[in-house]
Amino acid sequence: MPRPTKLGLDYFPLDVDIFDDTKMAALSLDFGLKGELAAIKLLCAVYREGYFALWSDAMRIKLRRQLPGVSDGLLTQIVTCLARWGFFDEGLLRSDGILTSRGIQRRYFEAKKLRGKGVPQDYPYVIECIRDEFAAPKSEALNPKNRGFLQQKPPGTGTKTAENGSFREKTPPKVKERKEKKKESKEKTGD
Repeated sequence: MPRPTKLGLDYFPLDVDIFDDTKMAALSLDFGLKGELAAIKLLCAVYREGYFALWSDAMRIKLRRQLPGVSDGLLTQIVTCLARWGFFDEGLLRSDGILTSRGIQRRYFEAKKLRGKGVPQDYPYVIECIRDEFAAPKSEALNPKNRGFLQQKPPGTGTKTAENGSFREKTPPKVKERKEKKKESKEKTGD
């Protein structure tokens, strides 16, 4: 029996200047090191699940165990502050209790190498601009290569003739010449 496909990531890129970012600076100003550590733990929780996580009682309990000295109320305030500053999408947090953002989704789909392949339609809570950014090409049938047509060369890419300086397309060597060369090579080998 095959193993189920893992949605989450084993690791994610973290900018070296994350603590200089305005969102983190505001969080640090209000909550200090507890806020910064909570933000990193929240990112880990989101990427462990995939590109979003449900902000639920179970997640709160799990995070409180990992963050000694942080109460349930303080953790909720931290998440609210992060959403207010755009670290998480405030609309999705309020409407569905979802922790995600454009940046989170962009990094997730990059890590999963979905650019150009398109985000599957059944993926919930994908922010529309991210779905557009990672969209598959509109129609592969429009590409002449995929339909067996020869691509037309842009004007002026042939060879220049000596007579009038104009361009003409290169033509393959004549079939007759190729046959003559084959005959000569056969006669030399004695076949």
